[in-house]
Amino acid sequence: MSAQDKVKQRGRRKIAKPRGGLRFERLEERFALAGDVFAGFDDITGNLTITGDTAENSIVVFFDDNAVPNELVVEGVEGSDTTVNGVAEARFPVLMGINEIDIRMDQARIPVRPRSPRGTLGVDTVVIGGFNMDGNLSIVGVHGGVVTMHDLNVGGTGELTFGAGISAAIPSTRVKTGSVLTVVNSSFAELNITTSTSNDVVTLTQLDVTGAATLETGAGADQIVGVDLEVDGVATVNTGADVDTVNISSVARTTAFHDDVFIDLGNGKFNELSLVGSLPDGDPNASLGLEIDRSLTVNARGSVDVIALAGVLVGVDLDITTSSGVDIIGATQLDVTGDLTIDTGSGADVVVLGRIPGFTGENTIGGETSLNTGNGNDVVVLAHTTFDGPVNISLGAGHDVLVMIDNEFNSTVSADGGAGFNTVVFDNTFDSLTNFRVRTAPNFVNAALVDFWLARAFDLFDKAFV
Repeated sequence: MSAQDKVKQRGRRKIAKPRGGLRFERLEERFALAGDVFAGFDDITGNLTITGDTAENSIVVFFDDNAVPNELVVEGVEGSDTTVNGVAEARFPVLMGINEIDIRMDQARIPVRPRSPRGTLGVDTVVIGGFNMDGNLSIVGVHGGVVTMHDLNVGGTGELTFGAGISAAIPSTRVKTGSVLTVVNSSFAELNITTSTSNDVVTLTQLDVTGAATLETGAGADQIVGVDLEVDGVATVNTGADVDTVNISSVARTTAFHDDVFIDLGNGKFNELSLVGSLPDGDPNASLGLEIDRSLTVNARGSVDVIALAGVLVGVDLDITTSSGVDIIGATQLDVTGDLTIDTGSGADVVVLGRIPGFTGENTIGGETSLNTGNGNDVVVLAHTTFDGPVNISLGAGHDVLVMIDNEFNSTVSADGGAGFNTVVFDNTFDSLTNFRVRTAPNFVNAALVDFWLARAFDLFDKAFV
């Protein structure tokens, strides 16, 4: 039985009220009291208000369509002993529909020791779903939160805002308990998710947003997963400092962004971004694609940044900027209608536009291509790619390698290896090329030609090769 079914089933059975009012367990058996929340519903306006206390609160909000009239139910998560208005549950008849829901959790103070693993101290839990609402949904916690939204259609703006937990997620460290936020099969007019300086996990699956979507996780080792998304407005992701991972993919349907997408991975020791719209050939969903109707802008300032794109379609421009450090950028089955700009800053960088095992699609760049790898020993591989606009490559100082295999260039190409001992390799790449320029012999001092029309090659490069 799924978690969703369990929530619904739990809400539909009659729950016995505790005898003798609130119950408390010995502190040696529980690290903290579960607390009591206030819940109030205005059946005229259709607004639900929930306010937590300073203990850890764990609640479920769902719609009971078996009751007559239908009821909106607020109860404690099973096993948590959280009470609502001093009892096990609160039931509110819904006569005019559900408009807005405002959930405010307090500080979730933990007065006892020992500290426990992540997710059990200093956080509030909210499970909500299974109904439609016309207005805004706001869930705010002073400290960390564990929130699950499922099968929820929100006519207004969804807002999830949480701070860091007050206990250490890892003993003997200063890392605070993080938030775990999950949204499944739900829709919003707009969506804003904000977390604080902790290790946070955000999972979005089958999410539809008709307006803008913003996700800011703050400092901390954050993990963001997006699967089968559709966002009509501007989409913004900002992971803040520390080690961050962002994975967005198409699995059962095409992930589509109909406006600009901005992704900032912040600084830290390691950042990873993967945008995957295609699976290896032979998979039934191999050609779903990940579509961005306007521009995609990616910024990363980590010591090591890894950025991978597979089966991504960009309707306007693609701009990737990283800073000093080791940067690895790879793309296969990439289709950019406008300009492609990659600037990796200084450091030993690797940029590959090509085909990886299992993927047979090629890359297409419709506008101008600018690749700047900065100082350092860099490797740039361009393979199985059609470039309709001018291509400008600047590898900066260092011992660099430029490899071009089975490409189609329909405009000019310029490559500058910079100071250092550089190598350029070509293979079946210039069938339609009319103007290729390699700047000055010292910049490319070792050139290899593989399966290429040598007579034409020396006509083009006689001043560039030594």
